[in-house]
Amino acid sequence: MWAVVLSVGGMGAASNDAGEVAGEVRVVASASAEAPSRDGTFTIEWAGGEEFEVELDAPGEPAVFQPWYRGRALQSFVSGLPDGVARVRVRARRGMGWTEWAVAPPVVIEHHGMAKALGLMGLGLVVFLTIAGYIATRAREVEA
Repeated sequence: MWAVVLSVGGMGAASNDAGEVAGEVRVVASASAEAPSRDGTFTIEWAGGEEFEVELDAPGEPAVFQPWYRGRALQSFVSGLPDGVARVRVRARRGMGWTEWAVAPPVVIEHHGMAKALGLMGLGLVVFLTIAGYIATRAREVEA
């Protein structure tokens, strides 16, 4: 039986019960517990097989892995996730069989707070009104 060992941002290898390595398996996510996603998106990349199955346990959903991707592509973009922890698991097909599922470390989703977003929008409004006022004042001076 083959098993895949993988990690987000790390390398792993697939091996059978006899310890034979079938090839490198690599999974990388653009967000992690140390560097959370601030916009609810992240990219996952993987390698090390002929075909892949990727399943996602998204925040806000029941704690069940749902199919996300199956095919030969080596990456997927995940978006639209709410705050929480997302988990990804991958298995690879090699030859006639599939490896065991391996769960990558969790991806943390932490959107910017509403207070920060509204504060930045308010700052943008102040800058806009300042520039518009300056232009209007200068336009009057030029006409006079």
